[in-house]
Amino acid sequence: MVEPFMGFARYLPVPALVPLCILWFGLDDIGKVVIIFLGTFFQLVLLVKDNANNVSEDLFEAGTTLGANRQQLFFRILWPAARPEVLNSCRNAMGWAWTYLVVAEIAGANEGMGFQIMQAQRFTQVPKIFAGIIVIGILGILFDQLFEYTHRLVFPWVERKS
Repeated sequence: MVEPFMGFARYLPVPALVPLCILWFGLDDIGKVVIIFLGTFFQLVLLVKDNANNVSEDLFEAGTTLGANRQQLFFRILWPAARPEVLNSCRNAMGWAWTYLVVAEIAGANEGMGFQIMQAQRFTQVPKIFAGIIVIGILGILFDQLFEYTHRLVFPWVERKS
């Protein structure tokens, strides 16, 4: 029932919504949070739905055979079985969130890396632009590695594909 709306919202071009977010929420952090939310939430919901759909049907059949009700099937089978992939989906969403944060700062902020890059562009400070891009990339890699480490720590039995 919710999937058509999520699919619609997923294809909205978030950078095109930045001017509205600036008008409605200003240049403060709340505007950045709204942009990040719009850019990641709908994608993440669909990814989590796919994670849940990929849980083996055999687990549900075994739970049902053993007398589990719907609540028990959710909390004792679906959620534990889907959690490793849900965390991986959150890792992907973090990459998108990082991108949308920089987009929000470039489009209309008075601080942050995106703002610094735009300031450097106005004054044709190409080395400063490259420095900003490199810092953004390094921070992105650090956050990605933090997610990878957390995944290995919390789910040591899950074999990683990448």
